[in-house]
Amino acid sequence: MKQRHNGLLTLALSLLLGTSVCCGTSQAMENPSSIDLANITSTSLSLKGRKIGDAGAHVLAKNTTLTSLNLEDNLIGDAGVQALATNTTLISLNLRQNQIGDAGAHVLAKNTTLTSLNLENNNIRDTGARALLTTLRAHTNLTELSLNWPNGINMNEVKRLLACNTGLARYSKGEHFRPVPHVVQVTPTQNINLASITSTFLSLKGKKIGDAGAQVLAKNTTLTSLNLEDNLIGDAGAQVLAKNTTLTSLDLERNGIRDAGAHALAKNTTLTSLDLRENQIGCEGAQALLNALRTQTNLTELSLKWPNSNNEREVEFLLNRNRELASNRTHQVIPTVPAPTPQPMQGTFPQNVIAPVLPDEPSETKEDKKEEVRVFCLTY
Repeated sequence: MKQRHNGLLTLALSLLLGTSVCCGTSQAMENPSSIDLANITSTSLSLKGRKIGDAGAHVLAKNTTLTSLNLEDNLIGDAGVQALATNTTLISLNLRQNQIGDAGAHVLAKNTTLTSLNLENNNIRDTGARALLTTLRAHTNLTELSLNWPNGINMNEVKRLLACNTGLARYSKGEHFRPVPHVVQVTPTQNINLASITSTFLSLKGKKIGDAGAQVLAKNTTLTSLNLEDNLIGDAGAQVLAKNTTLTSLDLERNGIRDAGAHALAKNTTLTSLDLRENQIGCEGAQALLNALRTQTNLTELSLKWPNSNNEREVEFLLNRNRELASNRTHQVIPTVPAPTPQPMQGTFPQNVIAPVLPDEPSETKEDKKEEVRVFCLTY
């Protein structure tokens, strides 16, 4: 009975579509006659305007040969999208002008194989758009994402994330590949071998060394200051750099580092200066760095886009504490800067994270007044 039902569904879809598919890598859909959606062997298919609905989407979702699929204007809703989102061979999916809502957007946000996704002219509102933005921050697969973004979404962030993913994709394909040991042109007349550096300071800004180059540099034991701004470095590169114990200053601005990389860097206890601006670090990564700052005293400079101004005030307080400790370490002086009240992480980040409340400042006694140095203790 089930087999008969599937056969009838396929026949109905064939009659409805009036299209044909031939074996090969791509089909031109001119002069179509019929199509069996359950037996497509091509890699590219366009069914624009064929109104296959959720039923047709369910059949196509089981296909294992298609990599590019155009389903623009096909009356597909959340049910059809939920099936398509489970497909792991599609890398390009056009769902423009359908009936997809926030539920469908949430499901598509979980897909990690698509590189191109078009969701324009659907019924996706704020919650669905934010789900897609959250996955864009956490994953590097999407290089093209088209959507009618609602007000409140930072379009500059979306463009930056997509551009970063595009750069990382090109690097992974070998467009920026340099075999190890990496020879990098620092100036028009100077090349250096990353595996043979003996200096203490190095700037490779914009040299696109990627994670492979970062892995070579992570093994260096002479460098103390390293500028790797704009180098297509992702979480893998950040994780190996975090294990280096000789670096004290590390600039990783404008790379592709996300929460995993931030978590690894938060565990480093030798860095005193760390720049992570213009990366894709979300709320979890920011929380890990803030927690490390509360319990460790090594960092005196930490640059990052924090969720809100209240977080920035607490970070500045903690950095000032570390600076005072660094400058007065031999005298064992503990800073007396009043602490701001920690605030929950919010804003454009994917979730709220509540920071633990700092203890109240201890009340001053007569004995305290007699002390020349006033002690202010912090417990985290």
